[in-house]
Amino acid sequence: EQFLSFTTQDGLPHNQVNAVIEDPHGQVWMGTNQGIYVYAGEGKTPAFRLYNQSNSFISNQVIFLKKDRNNNLWIGSTDQGVMLYHTGQGRFVSQPRINDYLPFQTISMGITALEIGKENHLWIGTIQGLIEYDTENDRYIATYTQEAGVTGNHITALYADSKGDL
Repeated sequence: EQFLSFTTQDGLPHNQVNAVIEDPHGQVWMGTNQGIYVYAGEGKTPAFRLYNQSNSFISNQVIFLKKDRNNNLWIGSTDQGVMLYHTGQGRFVSQPRINDYLPFQTISMGITALEIGKENHLWIGTIQGLIEYDTENDRYIATYTQEAGVTGNHITALYADSKGDL
């Protein structure tokens, strides 16, 4: 395999990329401050598709991209909470049920961390704690805060190991 690097000179509209993930079809998704760019090009000429507020309902401020065990892409933004790209349907799906559990300030201040854990649970870090959501059953599990034993309410990073443990 070969390492590829893209800049604005290659057609990438912005040099700041916040998150990168490869989908099951080998396309590379890049979360930026201008939306999501998908690299689908092969060969010498890069080809990028843009998804943002002007052509989709997704945020322009994408900072997290995570793939679940169903190969769906979960999107975390600084201004619209959580969104989903359903790869089987090839479309973006809003997530109002998940976003209803985000603290009010989180929608305007952003999600601070995002991870997929055991049983395909989505873990969302915020400035007011950690939210666990069951994506398989579209069900809120809990919010964990300092009062519940979390070290602090401002969650800045999440990592799941190969077993899905956080």
